[in-house]
Amino acid sequence: MAEVNAGSEWKLVDVPFASLVAQGKVPEGTRWSPDAVQVFGITTLQTAHGTERPPAKLDFEVDDVVLYGHNPAPEPVPSGTAGPISTIPFTPLASIPASGWVELATDPERDGKMPMLPDATLLETIPKSSDGILWLRVTLRERPHDRWLGMNLAFDTDGDPADGRSWWGANKEFKFDQIVTIWCFHVAEGCEGYIGLADSGQAAAGDYTLRGGEGFRVAIDPQRRAYIVGIPRASLHLEKEDFRLVAAVGSALLFNDDVPGHGAATLH
Repeated sequence: MAEVNAGSEWKLVDVPFASLVAQGKVPEGTRWSPDAVQVFGITTLQTAHGTERPPAKLDFEVDDVVLYGHNPAPEPVPSGTAGPISTIPFTPLASIPASGWVELATDPERDGKMPMLPDATLLETIPKSSDGILWLRVTLRERPHDRWLGMNLAFDTDGDPADGRSWWGANKEFKFDQIVTIWCFHVAEGCEGYIGLADSGQAAAGDYTLRGGEGFRVAIDPQRRAYIVGIPRASLHLEKEDFRLVAAVGSALLFNDDVPGHGAATLH
């Protein structure tokens, strides 16, 4: 990412590739490479936890995005395997089970890293859904919009809380074996972005979506102020009947808050 300044009138903004640097928790040795461009994103200024900002509505417009170099480049030729970007349709709220939800964990309000991003307060599940789907619902402090969705579900599935990769959010004592990532933007076909499942070793290497999101369900419920995710239980390769998890929310680019903030929720 690189910081740029906008104004009240149209202006040309040039962002040299050399000014782009990794943000947040990234594997050691991560470097930006223009040869590997897959996503272009823009986010408004993020403020640190505890920083007071007056409530305000902000609109901005972007036009004619171009990536270019100094030397002439050949016409692009598709090669190799497809990248990790995928698209899944949003699940109609009417097709999501309305009953059977139970509380797994709660989290205090206003404890996220950035006050302008989603703040998780409640994690719920349907323990034994007859459709073979593990349904999870995260309630937010404020009503979500539908432009993007940023969510991670970190699972300890082998029954050993001491192994796996340390969670990078506020809940740093939790270690996970598998992680579901849904960082996507709303497009005509559904939600497009990084969507999939990886184990802790793959996540340590920076790949959070090695297995695609086939069969995943994703919904935004504005009335309940909630994100809803459904994961086929078979895709998780559960080793134990009981397993632990932590859910996290943020933007499609940045982590903000997790639930629970300490320990883990346990499913029986």
